[in-house]
Amino acid sequence: MALAACAIATGCGGGSSKREPTERDAAVIAASVADVVYQCQAAAAGFIAGPDREALTRDVDRLVDLAGRVEHDARFRASARASGSTTLREQVAVAQRSLRADCSPQQAKRLDGAID
Repeated sequence: MALAACAIATGCGGGSSKREPTERDAAVIAASVADVVYQCQAAAAGFIAGPDREALTRDVDRLVDLAGRVEHDARFRASARASGSTTLREQVAVAQRSLRADCSPQQAKRLDGAID
């Protein structure tokens, strides 16, 4: 009986309460990171005067939200046509690099604590 209670309450091994990313989660991660990279690179190249701050905030909000709900190291395909797989941790690192490159350091800092 104690074993059953342990399995129900905690997973008896410290398993995470976070879940695998769904297809929708993968699409949100891919779209958010792609937008961050686009915004930052377009501004750096001078194609636009500066990144869309509201869009960056929205994208980072989505990544932070997902980081609280899904496994950071669970592998997924960013799209049906993607040849390889990735993780939320890897994708957040891509977004952070773009944001830190004189794009939006404050948004990069928001992602610092999102992934353990």
